[in-house]
Amino acid sequence: MSHYRNSTLILLFFFLMSPFLACLVTPPTITNHSEISNNFLEVQTWDSEFQDWYCISNPPPYPSPSPNDDDSWMARIAIDSLDVLHVVWSDRTDDPSWGVDDEILYSQFNGTSWSTPIAISHNASWSGTSDQPSIAIDSQDNIHVVWSDGSNHLWQNPPGETDILYSIYSATSGTWSAPICISDDMSQWNTGDSKIPFIAIDSNDDLHVVWHDATLGQPWNILNGDTEILYINQINGVWGTTVIPISDDLTDINTAASEFPSIAVDGNDNLHIVWEDEHDNLTPGGWGTDQEILYRNFTVGSGWQPIYGLSGLGVNNWNNDLSRFPIIAIDPNTDVLHVVWQDDSNGIWGPDIEIFYSNSTNGAIWTNATALSGIGVNTWNNDHSYGPWITVDNLSIIHVVWHDDTNSLSEWGDDREIFYSNSTNGVTWLNATCLSDQPDYSNMPNTQPTFWGSEEPCIAYDSTNFVHIVWWDESPNTTLLVPGWSDFIGELEIFYTTDYLPVGIPVLQSIIPNPSTNGAINLNWTPAANAAYYKIYRHTQNITISGLGGLTPIATTRSTTYTDTMGTNGKYYYAIVAHNVGGDGSTSNCKSVDVELSQIPWWIWIIIISILLLILILLIYNRRKKKKKQA
Repeated sequence: MSHYRNSTLILLFFFLMSPFLACLVTPPTITNHSEISNNFLEVQTWDSEFQDWYCISNPPPYPSPSPNDDDSWMARIAIDSLDVLHVVWSDRTDDPSWGVDDEILYSQFNGTSWSTPIAISHNASWSGTSDQPSIAIDSQDNIHVVWSDGSNHLWQNPPGETDILYSIYSATSGTWSAPICISDDMSQWNTGDSKIPFIAIDSNDDLHVVWHDATLGQPWNILNGDTEILYINQINGVWGTTVIPISDDLTDINTAASEFPSIAVDGNDNLHIVWEDEHDNLTPGGWGTDQEILYRNFTVGSGWQPIYGLSGLGVNNWNNDLSRFPIIAIDPNTDVLHVVWQDDSNGIWGPDIEIFYSNSTNGAIWTNATALSGIGVNTWNNDHSYGPWITVDNLSIIHVVWHDDTNSLSEWGDDREIFYSNSTNGVTWLNATCLSDQPDYSNMPNTQPTFWGSEEPCIAYDSTNFVHIVWWDESPNTTLLVPGWSDFIGELEIFYTTDYLPVGIPVLQSIIPNPSTNGAINLNWTPAANAAYYKIYRHTQNITISGLGGLTPIATTRSTTYTDTMGTNGKYYYAIVAHNVGGDGSTSNCKSVDVELSQIPWWIWIIIISILLLILILLIYNRRKKKKKQA
């Protein structure tokens, strides 16, 4: 509790530090703008490369009564170094272990099955709503989750106020930590709602969290009652004690709502943040009075940089309406910044809301905005497109998902669906793909009078660059007369799909030398298609005949070579199994090697030979000595 401060100390801190912080927190400055691009998606399709969706919040075999009998929504996904999928979401299901309030649930897929969801936000004395989770995984495969929580606790003031809570899953202990509050402390200085957190992790496994906050009475929000983007970090496992306003400075220059932040970290550990902002900017080159997407970064060695408007500025500003819900991703190879958002501006794409995209190599100059969800006179997209998410994989391919109201009676019906597109250059985009339904309406027959929504997708990629998407869906199973994921019409569940392909079979090459006289066994095999890594098995019996039952891999590697070391003579059999996010592939062919070590260790032979040489030298010496005496 020693890190908690009272409100008096906080006010004193800001009074003393305001000149210093004012230098760090630069007022909004606009130096560049993006215009509009005419690149677009021409047609829609349903892509059979993606698997049929799967319900992970209430999976088969659908017991009755169902363990999940209420809404599941706001899903987020992350993938660890072993390609295990980790998903968190907010759930309204009641359970004796956590009560009747909304909780953050967690499930993982290990290549074989999804684990039973558990509540990670639960505390026996808390009863408030837990929602809006964000998840990230560090280099040690520890899982970090933040969320907004309205539970009553010592930091809550006034009652019902929401704060940002945090929990970590330790890969070492296999347990989740008790939630802690990172947006407030025992002084209760934070008196407004803290919502929509977003977490990112740098190369040192330090944590960076942003959220929007309605706290009054602080230097960045004294009387206006607007929301601001706040930031806090955890360095070397210790949370900072001071939050930093990102969307404002200590003069309260930003008097309008700043909301829905997204943060990413580049290869040099610089921070990049985007958010939506209602602040008016009528200066020359500004964005006017409509809501825009703003950007700011923190550069290692230089600190916080000026704020840029990237969704449309300048005299010929094409953007004349609301720009909302931005998400930022960074190319892991080039550090190019990629941002998507939804925009209500009217243009050649029509009067409906579209998904827009822009990128930047430095955060200051942004490419012309592209309406990637549909544009042109004969556009297929004639209704609103919402809620985008973006990721950029290890091949620098840009992947975008969103939900869309566009109807297609010959493809997916007239309900809201999840769409996907990708690009290798940010200019030419793959035709839009419907992920949440199929041409036979197997998601939900179009004959139903109810509007079945598929919404709020989130996307991540694995080590083999397959993508994995989760979203919430109110489509029921085809009938409630048989067991399924739906307990009532309109119940929301978390769905999942992927484009991953089954892993191939490696071919193990003959082991050379054979026999091995030094115990080193050099294994080489051909690459298996779609493999993330390989498991090496060793046995004293022919694995082709005995199988892998009861065997544990002696090692895993992402390489196609491995050297085993044996210190006991005998015949040993080896086989390789390729693995990816979908699980293990078939076992490779089996190869054997004979280990024929000398019964006496090599170093003993060196000692023996050395002794014999010494004896020989002594004999020669004594013989010469005798001859000299005789002479």
